[in-house]
Amino acid sequence: MLRLPVEQLDTESSSMRIKRLRSEVDVTKTGTTSRTLNFVRQEITRLGKNSKNIDPVARRLALTREIFGLTEKEFAERAGVLLGRYHQWESGSTPISLSSAVALCAAHGVTLDWLYRGKIQGLPLWLAVEIKVCSAMLGWDD
Repeated sequence: MLRLPVEQLDTESSSMRIKRLRSEVDVTKTGTTSRTLNFVRQEITRLGKNSKNIDPVARRLALTREIFGLTEKEFAERAGVLLGRYHQWESGSTPISLSSAVALCAAHGVTLDWLYRGKIQGLPLWLAVEIKVCSAMLGWDD
């Protein structure tokens, strides 16, 4: 997990922070799993030739799952969701219901604002930073 001094976060603009993190961060660590940012990028873009065209909620689900280093099955099971249903949400073929989104948020410590609106406020700091870095590397606005 990436840890930054609080005073450094307060004095840097977000664009400066992203540039610095791009140069410093080469490994994303979550729990016992270490994955390079390039691996996360490959996994997200494999969902479609142009990942910018995937439903934003589906992209956020996939990005969050990849940052946590979980398979679709593991991510779904922790929230008590069937794998087939979760795969439909992450692929963007079926929209996620509010009750299912709440279950995913509760199981993984993310917010509805992140899943539905792309707002990282309220997420754990380490996750917000990793989302910001990965999103910038992928060229996503949200």
